[in-house]
Amino acid sequence: MTINETVSRNVRALRIARGWTQEEAGRRFGELVGAPWSNAVWSAAERQTRPRDWSATEIALLSRLFACQIGALFQPESPIPTCPTCGQEVSR
Repeated sequence: MTINETVSRNVRALRIARGWTQEEAGRRFGELVGAPWSNAVWSAAERQTRPRDWSATEIALLSRLFACQIGALFQPESPIPTCPTCGQEVSR
């Protein structure tokens, strides 16, 4: 798994753990970056099959958005375990 795939997976897991829709996450992220991300943009960012090429600025702002350490976004194991099929949080 590439770094970008890992970040995308962790972004999805962190969003789901907070109970946010992609629309809500995009709106909240937009407050940090100055323009909201649409559902399509947020969905594409979470996609692991064609992951986003995350910038350093985006990584820093994601850390702020999710109130987590930057390193948590790079953890090979998702910070919140999710079902590989539906993406929903599962218990450990």
